[in-house]
Amino acid sequence: MANQTIPVIMKAVVVQPDKKIIVKDHPVPEHGPDDVLVKVVAAAQNPTDWKFVDFVQEAGTVLGVDFAGIVVATGANVTTPKVGIRVAGFVLGGALPDSGAYAEYVKTPADLVWPVPEGTLGFAEAATLGCAFWTAVQALYHPTRLALVEPPSKLQQGSDV
Repeated sequence: MANQTIPVIMKAVVVQPDKKIIVKDHPVPEHGPDDVLVKVVAAAQNPTDWKFVDFVQEAGTVLGVDFAGIVVATGANVTTPKVGIRVAGFVLGGALPDSGAYAEYVKTPADLVWPVPEGTLGFAEAATLGCAFWTAVQALYHPTRLALVEPPSKLQQGSDV
């Protein structure tokens, strides 16, 4: 991937004080030393997205949790993923001032993205593997939930779910 110029302003879905959202010009977030900046190609929609508008009401924040796209910049401490890699991930859109997936660019900690190898999933499909998937994983395996044995560990005969 050739070096591309990252703009200063992007289009984003921004939460308004009156429980509304608008698409408007918004600053491209500056990534920190442990972050990646991703050019968003696809974003998914989750119940948490509209709930942030109705109940959390962090006016001025960019909405959206799940995304897929291409890494365009990495922080000084990031060794992987590299610029040009296809990734999917999630952020706490609607709650933090400089984070949100419903935008042309999204900043996120590098450990909250995973590679999407060419030829496996499209960007739209990859964007759906964030919040909903990890919520299900937590329900199944977290010690305070069902606490199932994590794969690839084996369970006793007859105790599969």
